[in-house]
Amino acid sequence: MRKPDDTAQGTTADNGEEAEEEELQPLTRVDSHESPVSGSFLVTEAPSVAVIVWDNNYSWFRSKTLSYSVTIKPPSQDIVQAKYISTCNTSLSNASIDHRSAESRLSKLIATRSQLKKDVERLKAELASAMSSLASSEKEEIYLNERMTFRKKQMEGLEKRLSEAEKKK
Repeated sequence: MRKPDDTAQGTTADNGEEAEEEELQPLTRVDSHESPVSGSFLVTEAPSVAVIVWDNNYSWFRSKTLSYSVTIKPPSQDIVQAKYISTCNTSLSNASIDHRSAESRLSKLIATRSQLKKDVERLKAELASAMSSLASSEKEEIYLNERMTFRKKQMEGLEKRLSEAEKKK
């Protein structure tokens, strides 16, 4: 059942870093015509912008007179200390998880790098052997070409002599 002068009130905070605002108090109908509405909330991230919303959609056809007072108080030392400890614990947990992940990746990397070093050394030896074989084959190719040229001239000379010897017969 609607009251003739009820409104809704809620609070959000925005620290400028997250995509969404943090809802501190949900938008709730209040009987503001019966007694003053008061409340408090803790903004967990600083700096932040607190947005206090008054909504007249429940009885928009009736005008309202709104008066308000906002007091900003720093949190108690206990709250600050609890937030500090919570933040430190979260950071420690995240650092520990990241450390374990890095440690695992490092041990895998070291094993991979060790194998790669062995592979590189093996490939260097294979390359040196292949280069030596290539140099030897190039020398042998030159030698064989020279030999073939010599033997061709030798064969031509011998064939010429044979031909002359057969003519003399």
